[in-house]
This record gives sequence, structure tokens and C-alpha cells, in this order.
Amino acid sequence: MLKTALDQLRPAYITVDVSNYAVAFRQCRGGELAARLAAFRRADGTLPASLEAVEAQIAVPFEAQTVAEWCSAYELVGDNDDSRSRLEMFEKELMSPENLAYLSTESFPSLPVQVGRQWEKARVSWRQLRAGAPCDERIAGIIRRLLMQPGESLCHITGWEHVAPLAELLADHSPTLRLLDEFA
Repeated sequence: MLKTALDQLRPAYITVDVSNYAVAFRQCRGGELAARLAAFRRADGTLPASLEAVEAQIAVPFEAQTVAEWCSAYELVGDNDDSRSRLEMFEKELMSPENLAYLSTESFPSLPVQVGRQWEKARVSWRQLRAGAPCDERIAGIIRRLLMQPGESLCHITGWEHVAPLAELLADHSPTLRLLDEFA
């Protein structure tokens, strides 16, 4: 869906709410972290549903991957310090052998079901959220700086929880808001 959106929008510049640290961490550590899941794979190579989302978190975020493949005029604007803190916890706690063993025995919906639930939640809630988080204010400042360059179309890719807060913070620029599923 993201590539389709970019093909239709044809922005001159793209910002992505993923940090450089998050991408580098996954590129560097992803193989080792994925190897920790090997012991939990079934004979057919699949993982228990409870570990599917864990495996997905090891991959380079699709937003960063897709944008990097689509163009070279982009900027990763996520917070490196926040990513470092979250990914250290991810590696030490979530990816610990004890926690993976525990999760492998728990009943969770499959990853597609979890993703579907997030889409449902996003469609209902995304326009109702309001600004206030420092991360939204920081990213709005970056976008505002980039919008000062005349004649350039800008596309910002972020999680649905940030769309309405960023739109509120950037209201003087009249942003167009869309969820990716509108491009399917």
C-alpha cells in the first residue's frame, strides 16, 4: 500500500517517523535476534502466533524500507534516543530466552488478526486524537522547517496515532490527511 501511495502522490520529499538508530539496530542485530526464535519454530517453519509479532518487530520497519527503495529524497525523523531506549528494552526483556519461552506458550491472535484490529482502531480513532506529546511537537518542528522550502511537496509517513496531533500542530499549512488503506 505504501508504494502505491507514493506512486500516486509523487512527493518531492518524504519524512518517515522511524529513527536512523532503529533501522541501523535492526540491520546490525536483526539476524542474531531472529536466531533466538529458531528454537520456537514448528516443523513447517512457522512460529506460534504469540511470536509472530515479535518476529515482525525485528525487521527493518516497512516504511523506511519502502521509502528507501522508492526514492533518495527522504529523511528519517524518528527520535534516536527514544529508539535506543526502547530497543535496548526490546532486546534485553522481550527477546530474553525466558520471555520468548513464556510467550511461546501463550494464546495470542495471529499477526494478520492483530494488524486487522489496529486498522479497525485506526479507522475509528485517528481523527479524534489531539496534540500534546513532545515527540509530535518535535516532528512538527522538523516538518515546519521543511515546508518553508517553496514549491516542494512533502509527504510525512507516521503511525496513525500521530496523524491528528501533527495535523493540529501544522494546521496553518492545511495538511491533507490519509490512511494507507485509502490507496489499496
